[in-house]
Amino acid sequence: PLVSALTMVQERVAREEGCALYNSLSAMGGEGAMQRWACSSPRWAQLDLVHLSLTGYEALGAHIAHSLRAHVGLDDAPPPPLTPPQDPTAIEGEP
Repeated sequence: PLVSALTMVQERVAREEGCALYNSLSAMGGEGAMQRWACSSPRWAQLDLVHLSLTGYEALGAHIAHSLRAHVGLDDAPPPPLTPPQDPTAIEGEP
């Protein structure tokens, strides 16, 4: 998919340029994350599968901050990927 291809290019360029890269796709749980986030309860992503909800943006922002703190040695380890709460009544394939 396009997002994975874009992420690979970003990673290559970051390596070549010697700069850090925050991989939001990985942090969000990989391929299919937007669908899972849109089906979570409360929703962490909008039904357009492009934008996050306020809750999602807050979670991702906290994850970025924790990752940065770990990168500069202020936290012991980087955080695990984010996992939104799942709605057991959600129908697979329908946000």
